[in-house]
Amino acid sequence: MSLEEGAKNAVATCMGVRMGERVLVLSDGWKPSIPKALFSAAEALGAEAMLMQFLPQSEEKALPPPVAKAMLASDVVLAPTGNSISHTKARIAATKAGVRIASMPGITLREMNGPMTADFEEMAANIRRIYEGIRRKKKVHISSSSGTDITLSVDGRMWITEDHGLAREKGAFTNLPAGNLFTPVIEKKGDGTIVIDGTIDNNKVSKPIKLTVKKGMIKEYSGGKEVEYIEKIFEKGGNKARYIGGLGIGMNPKAKVVGHPLQDEIALGTTHFYIGENYSFGGRIRGAVRMSALIKKATVKIGEITIIENGELVY
Repeated sequence: MSLEEGAKNAVATCMGVRMGERVLVLSDGWKPSIPKALFSAAEALGAEAMLMQFLPQSEEKALPPPVAKAMLASDVVLAPTGNSISHTKARIAATKAGVRIASMPGITLREMNGPMTADFEEMAANIRRIYEGIRRKKKVHISSSSGTDITLSVDGRMWITEDHGLAREKGAFTNLPAGNLFTPVIEKKGDGTIVIDGTIDNNKVSKPIKLTVKKGMIKEYSGGKEVEYIEKIFEKGGNKARYIGGLGIGMNPKAKVVGHPLQDEIALGTTHFYIGENYSFGGRIRGAVRMSALIKKATVKIGEITIIENGELVY
């Protein structure tokens, strides 16, 4: 697949751009070929396309007023920027005004040629189908050939199903690429072992890292050099940063584990654990510290239903 085909998929399939719609593509200078490809894809569909570039902003800083104003005047906004616009006041205001928005922070040609070429219609259908089967289940058991063996409770917790990449309704907001089915878990419950053989945040592990979990909290950990990174997170976040906060299942068949969260957490056949903060997606652990730990070929059983078996979707 080429960059142009990935861009067309983003604009036509994911955002559902129609002829005559006002489409704004934002750029902060990050990977300039990508915003140009998105602009061209929108233009080819007969949209009133505009490409707007501004100086790079930190994620905490407000977008420039002209950008915020242009977003409000658009039907669709795509933001392949270096830093995420997701939590900016401009994005939130535009969403409330009914603008359809795709945030694509840190996206590279690797993602455009990989997970952005997935069949998003099929992926969304899979997420909906799995959700209907598991939404009332109370227990999750995750295992792997590398040694993961842990049971967690999701009793009463809501699975988040919106990360399927389709944002065609008024006011819809998505991250692209997409493909993650996830939930907060019940805090202070769950016992077993997690063996991280994929990534910790955006760090590929050099050697599997073993986490021993008792009553939902990581009590012991050992492994490769990335243990130092874990220690820094725990020092920064205290005991709250040691709790297993959530669980995610990758659903995108075109994504791979590459050491970048844009792909790692959505790669089909992988499972990732959110460690620490989960309040932002429905849990009770507040705080700014959270990390993601990923295992590559998981077996995931929810209730009596096996969803993933040794890295293969079987449900």
